[in-house]
Amino acid sequence: MQQGRGGRIVPFFLSFVAGCAALGFGDESGLVLVVPGCQTALHVAVELPAALEIKEGSAWQLAEIGGRGSKVAAQLVPSIADDGSGNSVLPPLLLAEIPPAQFPLTQPRRFRLENHAAEAKQQSVFRFVEVGDIALRLTEGEKPVYAYNYGFLADPRAPEDKKRLRSCYIHPLWGLDGEVLTDDFPPDHYYHHGLFWAWPYVTLGEKQYDQWTYVNTAFRFERWLGRNTGPPAAVLVAENGWYADQRKIMAERIRLCCFRAGAESRVLDMEFAWLPLEGPLTLRGRERKGYGGLSVRFAGVGAQNPLITTPAGPTAEELVGVRLAWADFSATFRGAEGPSGAALFVPPQHPNFPLTWLLRYTGTVCAGWPGPEGRTFAQGERIYLKYRLWIHKGLGELNRLKEAYEAYVASRECKWE
Repeated sequence: MQQGRGGRIVPFFLSFVAGCAALGFGDESGLVLVVPGCQTALHVAVELPAALEIKEGSAWQLAEIGGRGSKVAAQLVPSIADDGSGNSVLPPLLLAEIPPAQFPLTQPRRFRLENHAAEAKQQSVFRFVEVGDIALRLTEGEKPVYAYNYGFLADPRAPEDKKRLRSCYIHPLWGLDGEVLTDDFPPDHYYHHGLFWAWPYVTLGEKQYDQWTYVNTAFRFERWLGRNTGPPAAVLVAENGWYADQRKIMAERIRLCCFRAGAESRVLDMEFAWLPLEGPLTLRGRERKGYGGLSVRFAGVGAQNPLITTPAGPTAEELVGVRLAWADFSATFRGAEGPSGAALFVPPQHPNFPLTWLLRYTGTVCAGWPGPEGRTFAQGERIYLKYRLWIHKGLGELNRLKEAYEAYVASRECKWE
């Protein structure tokens, strides 16, 4: 379903019947997903052919061809199309967790997409819960996963000149045992806020704005575009706007795909689609430090035994301006019985890969893009980026992190035939 302003629910899913008739689909879609051979589970979020339309409540699965009868629950997520307001498009997706091969396998595996619309609707352990009129919380069973703050928040503990309202970000982000991993309004940098995205330099014409510290600029939530729960995952889609001097300069759509937790980890995939409404518009990171883009402020202050790990291994030093594919922050956070953390993964397909990072033991993890050199976008030029957050128990162990990143890369190589 699609939720409009004021919480009103409006029709969202398109009729599946016309698409089936046009393409000749029956109980089987005719689509086969080719998956790289992998000895770890793959959390797949692969784009669907646009002609495949989706009916709410239909049950889907992936049946392995030539395997041992493996069948995997699948979830189809509709596209978020341009609705005439100048917003960017998010493509339709198939979500599934592909289990490891049952024997050493290097050859690709093939799964047929099957529709079981006649069966009872598959159940989900996920639930979205409204928290007043400022946040939407996702839970898995009885455990909280994240809160997406869409209302404007402030903190009375912040100094008067630092009480800057913020919106459109994730906090808290919880670990698998219910511990809070992120911080908001930390005293060392009051403008840091959970999992967020912002740039210190946003230039439009002759004027320059600072999103990082909320100077003459704001993110504003505008409407929900989808809340979709299924056996594999929960999907939240929101439309926001970037405002500068009280006028909207950027349309923003974000999609969060959270997969079911395993015994030791959880996957949160993030997509961002931006469209400049005025131009040329330039995004630029901070000089030397490079931050500006997707960032996580972990609750590192007061945590025990914090650890930063990169593809080169654990580091005792804070890193500034280093180019990396991923980075992990782990610690025993306040109130937790043991260590946990999360790694931010950037896919090799990302522009300017590998990105420029800022990593600090206070809990700052910033994947800078497009960096201090900046990049200029024309009015109406679409910007589309993907990331993964891998949330885990225990400290960031290098081999586990490498394996999880390799699984992310492999999941991006799935294709239809």
